[in-house]
This record gives sequence, structure tokens and C-alpha cells, in this order.
Amino acid sequence: MTQVLPSNATGLSIAEEQTPGSLPVTPIWTPLEPNTYSDFGGQVKLVARDPINSSRQLKRGVLTDLDAAASFTSDFVTGSLAGLMQGFMFADWRYKTSLTDTAVSGTQYTVASGGAGFLTNDLLFADGHAVSGNNGLKLVTASSGTTVSASGLSVETPPASATITRVGHQGASGDITLTVSGGVATLGSTTLDFTTLGLIPGEWVWVGGDSAGLQFATAADNGFYRVSTVAAHAVVFDRQPSTSVTDTGSGKTIQIFFGHVLKNESNPALIKLRTYCIERYIAASQYEYINGAGPNTLAVNIKKADKVTLDLSFKGLTATQATVAKSGTRNSLPSQVAFNASSDFSRLRLYDDTGAASLATYVDEIKLTIDNGIDPVKAVSALGGIDINYGDFKVSGSVSCFFTSITAIQAVLANDKVSLDFAMVAKSGSQALPVGYLFDVPQLSLGDGRLKAEKDKPLMLPVTVDASAHDTYNHTLMLVNFPYLPVAAL
Repeated sequence: MTQVLPSNATGLSIAEEQTPGSLPVTPIWTPLEPNTYSDFGGQVKLVARDPINSSRQLKRGVLTDLDAAASFTSDFVTGSLAGLMQGFMFADWRYKTSLTDTAVSGTQYTVASGGAGFLTNDLLFADGHAVSGNNGLKLVTASSGTTVSASGLSVETPPASATITRVGHQGASGDITLTVSGGVATLGSTTLDFTTLGLIPGEWVWVGGDSAGLQFATAADNGFYRVSTVAAHAVVFDRQPSTSVTDTGSGKTIQIFFGHVLKNESNPALIKLRTYCIERYIAASQYEYINGAGPNTLAVNIKKADKVTLDLSFKGLTATQATVAKSGTRNSLPSQVAFNASSDFSRLRLYDDTGAASLATYVDEIKLTIDNGIDPVKAVSALGGIDINYGDFKVSGSVSCFFTSITAIQAVLANDKVSLDFAMVAKSGSQALPVGYLFDVPQLSLGDGRLKAEKDKPLMLPVTVDASAHDTYNHTLMLVNFPYLPVAAL
């Protein structure tokens, strides 16, 4: 009897290629968890012979082309998709210092090199250690090239997966202040040199820790801020919590948290095409591969009372099948959770920069799409593609807002400069501590804007969004991945 194979038995893994269609000697395979496939495999094109003949019949066709593609939907989870994001952004993550430590004493972590990337009073997040007390948030007391010191540690030879990551900084008592004037917030300091934190214009940070002594006394002053400029003793923000006020921070050791940054780069030297080999396991000794897969489109889908999902689409050079899996290092899935639209949004704002006003307090749905215009290059003597061509980096989408004011419609008609940002924070990982992602589209134009009125339902204002490079920051989209955030950010 022929066995019918269930789709639930399949599996999906992906590895970054060295060059389009060619894996490195030891590729690293990352497992993925697709919810559905919309496309996977090679689609051939046949052209029938159609000669003039008295039999009135076509002749057997010939194979002329092959289109390879992979498209699937996945939950937006806290861990395994971070690496793929840089493929769709055509850029590298700008990582804050993150190192593997090889030993732990009662007072320090030992690393092979790079320990000086941690500064005294930095906030360090340790993860993956077998001794639970060596994990979590630590205050750095000293560092050298091969050591990073903190208190409360225990002797351990950690697993190979153990890491320490720079996630923030804690100011000296009373050193960090907040001044709000004319709607512009500025962090000031006397001792701390803000230029040592590695912040760039357009990046987002979280200000404030979990206890009273680590945060500003005014609750509204603690939250997400966007960096405009950085000087030695002043960080100026152009986005902040809406009701923030001046606070001297007297007697407080204020904490600032930051993350890894990914943005579409304006410098051509930093723009990077990545291609992937995508493997689908079908059954024992049955595999199919999309080779030279260029990251084409990625859509973030946010709907009320639902999970946040991603639609990922790749266009490849060739599609092949095999009875033996390709070699390489195969990672296991990390501990992670899916973000949801009900309880994981710490910030969401559609803001009219021209009119200096919020356009929506609540939204029903958001869809944000990256389109790289990937198209395989075809040539005579080759079945499939010989190389990857790509177009401009485009970001577009739609937002369905609950209507609150006619000014939102006026902003659409006036073609005001608008921005969209949202932050998702959830507990994840082996320690069940808050991690977060923040998406920022700093400059966009709105379309549509016609009120939708249905009987017995709220008035809705659907708008389309088309992003462009920000006049100052020179990027269209920025992501910030926070490896650690205080519980207050939930």
C-alpha cells in the first residue's frame, strides 16, 4: 500500500550562501517554523511546437525555463527570524558588544577578546549559563580585553552557547537629567560621556529601570525615546513619551537600555545582497532545495486579537531535489514566543510631523511590506537563473485607524510628512525576561483617507502608506532588537 505523507511531517531550514547558488564549506542551517506555504519549488515553462501540418495536432513541447521560489508565512517570534531580517534589509545588524564567555569566576566573565567593549557601569545581559545566578542583568564594575567584572557571580565553565551582551548603561547618582523644552526632550549628564554608548541618530532607546531608584520620579518620563543627536553630555530626542516633563534625576542612578540596530543603509558600501539555500524536508531521504534564493518581499501583518505574522517571499536561481540532506551545522530552535497584537505592543504611533499631532490613538490593522524587487537573471544556455538582480528598497503598506478627528483626513489631503513607529515587547528565552523589537518608518506619505462607515460599527479611516528616505536620517526603515528590557517596558 502506498503511504500518504502528511504535511505536518515536513520541516524547513535555511542557510546563508557564500555567493548566489553556492553554500560555504560548512553552512549553518537555521530551522524555521512556517504556518503555511504559498509557494515552494521550481515551476517549469513549456513551449509547444505548433508547426503548420495537415494533422491539425500540436507536437510535443520543449522545456524553456524554470522559476524557483519559496514563500511562506511564519509567526513573528522573538528569536529565530532576527538573522533573516538583515537579508531583507540588505544590511548588517549593527550589534552592540556581544561575546561568548569561556569561564566565570566569583567576580568576572572571561572572554577570548573584546572585553574592553564593556565599560564600567554598563548593563550586561548574560544568557545560556548553567548556573542560573550567572545569567540575567549585571552591572559592569570593570573590564579588560579578556575579562568583564560584575558582582554576584559563581564559578562555572559555561556551555558553548553562553553569551554576555551589552544592553545598557547605569548613570551615577544624580548624574543623568531630563529636560523637556518646546516639546523636545534632552538627556543631560555631568560625568557620563554619551558618545561612548554607541548610539546613532535615528536609534531608539528605553529610559528607566524597574525600581524607583533606577528611573525618573515622573512616571511619564520613562519609556521609548528616539535619538536625534548625540554629544558628550547631551542626547537630544525627537520622539519621546507624549507627556514627558523635566526631571533632575536627583538621587537616582538612571538606567538607559539600547539594542542592536538594523536599517537600510544609504552608503552603497554598506548595502549587502544576501542569498540563501532553503531546504524543505519532505520525508526520510526526500528533500527539496531552492538555491540562490534572494529575499524579495517581507510583510509584517498586525491584526487585532491575533498573532503578529510575517509573509516571507524569496526568488531563487534553481530548484533541486535530493535523497541526502546537504551537510553543515544544524542549529536547534531557541526558546521563543510569538508576539501578539493584544498585549505585546508597548508603543504605537502614527504621527503627523508637519502638523505635530498624533493621527491615531488606536488602529484595527497594520500591514507593512518591504519589497526589494528581486528578479533572477536569465540567459541562453542556462535553465533557471544565472545571477540575482534587485531594484530599489521600497516600504509600503496600509493602516486601518479608528476615526477620532477630521485632522487625520486633512493630513492625507495636504500630503503631510507622517511617521509610523511601533514597539513589541514580550517575555521570552530560558529566563522569561522581556525582549523587544521596535519598527520605525520615519517618513511616509498617506493615501486613500476616505472614511469607512458601516451600520452598527465604528467609523474607520483606512490609509495607505508609502515610505521614503528620511530627510535627516537617510534611511527608510529602522529596526531595533532589544535583547533585554525592564519589566516596565511590557
